[in-house]
Amino acid sequence: MGLVVEIIKFIVYSLIIVIVSKHILVRLLRKLAEILDLSPKAVRKCCRSCNIYARAFDSIFLKFTRNV
Repeated sequence: MGLVVEIIKFIVYSLIIVIVSKHILVRLLRKLAEILDLSPKAVRKCCRSCNIYARAFDSIFLKFTRNV
């Protein structure tokens, strides 16, 4: 029973972290785009590349943590 509770807590905390970090990242990128006076197309490209690098980092991190 304790293991199930820990798994549920892990899932909930992970979702909270993802939602909060994406919200902060979007606000930061929008402010940066305003400051640099970038076009919407450039902002989309920047967001896509940031998302790709974040996913790659997550997958690499997961591979290393599974082997520990």
